[in-house]
Formats: sequence, structure tokens, C-alpha cells
Amino acid sequence: VVSPSGGGALDPVGLLFAVGAMVGCAGYFAIAARGADGLPPVALAAAGLLVAAVLLALVGVTGILPFTGSVADVVMLGSVVPWWVPMLVVGVVATALAYGAGITAGAMLGSRLASFTGLLEVAAAGAWAWLLLGEELTALQLVGGVLIVAGIVAVRFDARAEALP
Repeated sequence: VVSPSGGGALDPVGLLFAVGAMVGCAGYFAIAARGADGLPPVALAAAGLLVAAVLLALVGVTGILPFTGSVADVVMLGSVVPWWVPMLVVGVVATALAYGAGITAGAMLGSRLASFTGLLEVAAAGAWAWLLLGEELTALQLVGGVLIVAGIVAVRFDARAEALP
């Protein structure tokens, strides 16, 4: 998590990536909640992931982005397994199931509440880093986490108020 008081200079390329991520995230929640031109949101997400994988492969193959890989066996949960086993786990669990659950939740919650709830990922990452890694959270980070939770509560109450006759 970036700390504004960290003393490092902001990189304009990093800021452009941050803006791109912000736009992509907003589009993801808006499209996942209502779909696009009759295309099921899961199919749209799968197509987006496929396009991203192809573009990433092209950037890696051309050398624009340094990329290395191995097909050697790996240790997973104390056992030696072929390289494709952890790839399959990442593809199914961390990608397919996570996107499917997120899209389903977005449709159930609506794009506004789902996007605010999605911000919990940042707060949860900070909490897990504190709990598991002993990372110290600054007062500013703690206030940010509280504001995220307060925003979710406010959006939820606003959604309930709009639903009442």
C-alpha cells in the first residue's frame, strides 16, 4: 500500500497505470451488474481475461516486458507436482471462481454497493499483512480502512432508503 509520506517521488507512468486500473475497475463493476448488449457478464469477463492474456503474452514475447517461465516440477502443499497443477489451481480458484463469485455478487448488490464492497480488498490486505506478517499500519491507513467501511454502510443505507416507497 502506497504511503504518501514514504518519501519517494511519484512516477508518472505509475500514475497512468493507476488511472487505467481505476477506469477498468469502474467498468468491471458497471458491466458486471447489468451486462452489456445481452452478453452474459461471465462471458464478458472471460473474454476480457483472454484478451489480457494474449496481450500480456505478446508484450512478453516481444521483450517489452521481461518474462521468464519454467516447466519444472514445483513443491505445492508439501508434495512435488507438475508445473500445470498450480497453474490450474490459480486458473480455477483464484480466477474463474473469484470472478464468477464477484460477478454474481455484483448482480445481487448492484454496481454501486458492489464497487464499495470491492474496496474491502485493500483494507483486508492491510489487515492480513498486520495479522500474518507483523506489518505496522499507520494511523492514516487505519483511518482509510474505517472510511471504506463507513462508505459501505452509507451506500447500503442509501440503497435501502431508495427501495422504500
